[in-house]
Amino acid sequence: VGFADSIETVFLVGACSLVVAFVLLLFLKEVPLRTQSGLDARASELAAEGEAQAAAASTAPLAAEAVESAAADSRDEPDGHPQDPVRIVQRLPEEVPVPTPNGHTPARVLVSTSGEATRHAADTEPGPGGSDPEERLVPATGPGSDDHHAGPVIFGRVSRGSGASLAGATLTLTDLSGRQLDRDVSNSSGHYQLGPPTGGTYLVICASPTHRPRAALVAVADVPIRHDVMLSGGGCSLSGTVHVPGIGSGVVGAVVTLTDLHGDVAAATVTGPDGRYAFADLTEGDYTLTVASTNLSPVAQTISLPAEGDVDHDVEVAARAQLVGTVRSASAGAPVPEALATLVDPDGNVVGSAITDSDGEFVFDDLDVGAYTVIATGYPPVATEVLLGVGGPTETVLTLRPPTLPNTDAAAVVQDEHAR
Repeated sequence: VGFADSIETVFLVGACSLVVAFVLLLFLKEVPLRTQSGLDARASELAAEGEAQAAAASTAPLAAEAVESAAADSRDEPDGHPQDPVRIVQRLPEEVPVPTPNGHTPARVLVSTSGEATRHAADTEPGPGGSDPEERLVPATGPGSDDHHAGPVIFGRVSRGSGASLAGATLTLTDLSGRQLDRDVSNSSGHYQLGPPTGGTYLVICASPTHRPRAALVAVADVPIRHDVMLSGGGCSLSGTVHVPGIGSGVVGAVVTLTDLHGDVAAATVTGPDGRYAFADLTEGDYTLTVASTNLSPVAQTISLPAEGDVDHDVEVAARAQLVGTVRSASAGAPVPEALATLVDPDGNVVGSAITDSDGEFVFDDLDVGAYTVIATGYPPVATEVLLGVGGPTETVLTLRPPTLPNTDAAAVVQDEHAR
């Protein structure tokens, strides 16, 4: 019985507590839940204050008109006693800084790769045209902008050792554990932008196919940080003239190709009107320089390039010639088809052989410039045995076989005959 009575008391006390709690809840002020972060809320408050002050500035002309109207009415009073003009006090709007999405006034911070930093206030006078592309602020973030990062921003410019912009460099943002956080490629003016998730110290890695990579630690707070990168190396340039010995002018339209030790083409170009070629932004190493053109003997040379500097390398090429001829008979001057034409150089070496066509013509291509000897021979002799008998005439037919291009042994025989 005692247990049952105690249970009733417990339930009665609980019910009374619930009634009291419900009554108290009716008198508590409702606090709406926050739908945005503290930084975004602060930015919204600053924006609202700016709009309010802008509205106050827009009412300034109306207030001035009201003062003038009150003064005019006081002068027109019938009793001649002017009334006290209404005193209107207006607070001129102060310059309101434009907040960034994280609620802070944008500031320009230049961070060099050596660790030195220079901070520029947001009210720095802009350059000509309203902005300076080399010292510009961080691009605007928010809806409608091209920036895809929100929060802290690392931005800057990638340049060569000469100070010129370097496009196509890859920039990677990692934390100190090596985890990749963001990646970007420098544009045509060398600029890039990375977005770390929060403030802290991060590693910015910059790499280019034609320059030495570079890495630096960048400390990021809640303001945009500028980090300019200058890549050294890869600044070697190669230039020269392609010419034929004995000819003053260069070769126009020759294809110049530069390949690395793996056989990959590093660069290629065509010589200009003066026969010159030029390559820039080459990395250190050994290359094969090849020059080829119509009517020229291809030339391949090995060349070593330093890490930086200008290398001038001229290439001599041998011109190629063509020989076209005709074999004719001495008596009538008629073309002799299927004759053998042999070309011999000044040392007595057989350069080539050709069979004349139906018009008695032959052609030798891709020859070095110089003196040659051409030997033309007709059909080789043919012998047959004939047995003559008593009575009518005996008939026989001789067939001349056209010459064939000589092999190695035949070429040696021709060389011996030419020597004799």
